[in-house]
Amino acid sequence: MSIKSRTLFYFNIPIFLIFIYPLIDNLIFDFMAYTIKMTGYVTLIYLLLILSLPLYNKFGQYIDRKVLGLITFSYALVHFFLYIFDNSFNFKLLLDDLLFRRYIQSGYIALLLFIPLAITSIDYIKNLTKSYWHLIHRLIYIIIVFSFIHYNMIIKADYMVFYIYVFLFLLIIFFKLFPLYKNE
Repeated sequence: MSIKSRTLFYFNIPIFLIFIYPLIDNLIFDFMAYTIKMTGYVTLIYLLLILSLPLYNKFGQYIDRKVLGLITFSYALVHFFLYIFDNSFNFKLLLDDLLFRRYIQSGYIALLLFIPLAITSIDYIKNLTKSYWHLIHRLIYIIIVFSFIHYNMIIKADYMVFYIYVFLFLLIIFFKLFPLYKNE
C-alpha cells in the first residue's frame, strides 16, 4: 500500500467511527450536536498533526502531508455542512449566526482561509503559485488560531481539552523556532 493510500485509509477511519458510535452508544442523545463536535475535534487534531509532521522527517515515510491536509479540509467541510444541516438550511438563521455570533464568525474565517490551502494542494495550481505557495500554506497558523477562538467561545465548562490543544500548538511552535536537532 502506498503512503498516499495508507494516509487516505487510516485518517478517514474517524469519520466512520463518528457516525457509527452513536448507533452503539445509547448515551448520545443529540446525534447532530455530537457529530458536529467530533468532526471539529478531529479537524483540530489533524491541523496540529500537519503542523508537527515536518519536525521529524521520518513521519514522511508513513504519512503523506498533502493527503492529510486534504482530508483535514474535508473534515472541516463536513463540520460546516453538518452545522448547516443542523440549522435546517435556514439561511436567515445562518446569516444571523454569521453576523451576531463571534464563534461562528471565527469558524467561517478559519474555513475560508483553509480554501486556498486546499486549492494550492493541486500540483498544477502549486506550480502556478511557485514562490507564493509556501506563503499561502503558512495560513495554517492563522487557521489554527481562528479554530482555537471558535472552539474556545463554544466551551461552556470544561476547558481542559482546549488547554491541551493550545499547549500542543505552542509546543510545536517552540520546536519549530528552536529545533533540538537537525532533521535527518
